[in-house]
Amino acid sequence: MARILACLAVVLLHTTARTIYLYETTDIVTFSIANLLNSATRWCVPVFIMLSGALLLSKPIEGVGDFFVKRVRVIVFPAIFWTAAYLWWRVRYYNESPSLLWIGKEIFNTTPYYHLYFLYLIFGLYVFTPAFAVIVAYLNPRVTIKLSIVAISLAALLVVSSGMTLNLVTHFLPYIGYFLLGGVLVKNPWRLCYVLPGFLISVLITALMTFVMLKAYGPMGKWGLYFYNYFSPTVVIMSICVFCLFIGIRWSLKWQPVASLLAPLTLGIYLLHPMVLEWIRWQWTAYFPVFLQPRFEIPLSFMLTSFVSTVLVFFLRKIPMGRWIT
Repeated sequence: MARILACLAVVLLHTTARTIYLYETTDIVTFSIANLLNSATRWCVPVFIMLSGALLLSKPIEGVGDFFVKRVRVIVFPAIFWTAAYLWWRVRYYNESPSLLWIGKEIFNTTPYYHLYFLYLIFGLYVFTPAFAVIVAYLNPRVTIKLSIVAISLAALLVVSSGMTLNLVTHFLPYIGYFLLGGVLVKNPWRLCYVLPGFLISVLITALMTFVMLKAYGPMGKWGLYFYNYFSPTVVIMSICVFCLFIGIRWSLKWQPVASLLAPLTLGIYLLHPMVLEWIRWQWTAYFPVFLQPRFEIPLSFMLTSFVSTVLVFFLRKIPMGRWIT
């Protein structure tokens, strides 16, 4: 269920982002709702990474060669296919001019599309997973947690404050702290009595401070969307709290069939949904312009994008090669 909820959070985050950038032409109530929803989903990518850490770092890796072969199949083939697909999408629908230099630059900068960086960074984490698994297995959990917090703090300093530019080789580095935290907190989660208030408070502070910073710097300014950053203090706390909530909640067995059906689809939904979201918005523009108003567009686009993406990925995985790219 945690992967499913994190995937839905990604879709909601991307759906509300349009309203955030249109804040100057959006009424205060609508913007505040979009800002609150966007703030409340900022944990999605860090929690995805922590869930990977929880799954892969629970014990030392035996058979490192087999591990790498399996992970190459899980990440490399989707990365190749969707990188090509989204570069084509940009050329076809956004009239960008392709060249070998342009393709190489976009891949090296992990920017074929705004969400594909996740594949590149997770592959970098997989490369060092055997070493990280040893650290989590043999280091005192408190020491590992402190080490992880230091790593996240350094990432915040380098990425947020100095504007460090990440690329194909370095994109995974800031996320090492989250990866390690997932491996250690899965066995030592924070108490629910702490994490629920921590989540609510961090969401409210993120939304409030984003409103203030947008007024001061605008969405394109360096600090305008600072509190949305995955390494801002509030998002770090929010992500840890959500992860511990997922670990601490005892999910009812009635959700097991839903989780078994949808969990394998989450990577495919993550990779496909920007195309679906943009296609839906084009339909609003062409046939139902009123639905582009945020109060309509956010719920309708979110629900339709989630549903259509899920159905498409479900049937795509019925095709033999479909499983290799989702």
